[in-house]
Amino acid sequence: MLSTVINTVTFSDQESHCHQESALSYLGAKDGDWEKIKETIEKSADRPIFVYFHLIGGHDPFELPEDELIFGKEVKDIYDALLFKADREFGNILERIKELGLYEDSIIIFSSDHGVGLDKQRGLASYSRTYNANLQIPFLIKLPGVSTSEVSNIYSLIDVRPSLEELLGIKHDEILHGISFVSELKSKQRYKDRCIFGIATFQEFFSMQCSTGVKIIYQRDYEFVDIFNSFNDPWELTSLVNEYNEENFEILARPFVKFMAYGKDTYALTPAGIR
Repeated sequence: MLSTVINTVTFSDQESHCHQESALSYLGAKDGDWEKIKETIEKSADRPIFVYFHLIGGHDPFELPEDELIFGKEVKDIYDALLFKADREFGNILERIKELGLYEDSIIIFSSDHGVGLDKQRGLASYSRTYNANLQIPFLIKLPGVSTSEVSNIYSLIDVRPSLEELLGIKHDEILHGISFVSELKSKQRYKDRCIFGIATFQEFFSMQCSTGVKIIYQRDYEFVDIFNSFNDPWELTSLVNEYNEENFEILARPFVKFMAYGKDTYALTPAGIR
């Protein structure tokens, strides 16, 4: 079920650069993969190592051998079994990292690219839309020397890079879309409210989720707009669009309009009405 590539990374005062060192098997954590990792560490003991594992997890096609259908044969049962399998394989990864003596000094991230709604929000097609079922994903990070904590703000995958760069002490002048979550993770305090944005280009769906709970969903082809409070209504089944008059909607949608017009520079904005 695992994956792709090991990159060894060196950092200098001038630049950061990566190069591919060795490819891992794609459909399983084989013993040979861990031998490659061990050899890479031994060959360059004084250099950081970056390893990327790709777990298929609950992605379609929802197929498993008969002996692995431990919850039943319905689609949701197979999905649960796939997640169960991914959980066990991730646990095995952690154990192997510990066996290599790397666990205490490692930054370890577990996440996903998107979700799936199954029988809610238009079924399997939800992975190509921007409802909560698609956009809300697990994100776990283990940091050396940081105790168990949970952030209260909303974050996006675009925040991973600035967060890792802060943790690794990497400095540059490049303008990034995201923001670092490290300060909040360490202090357990929310520093500012924000809006984040999602795109499902396959169906031309866009969304803006604000830390107030308010969310706008927009489908460009049909000029379809809907509004939810996704914190109080996580399955987004109760539309609030009729509660907004033109003036209030214009204020609410201002960051979203800016994102649609200048998206490459506005992935994280201060919500309208919040100062």
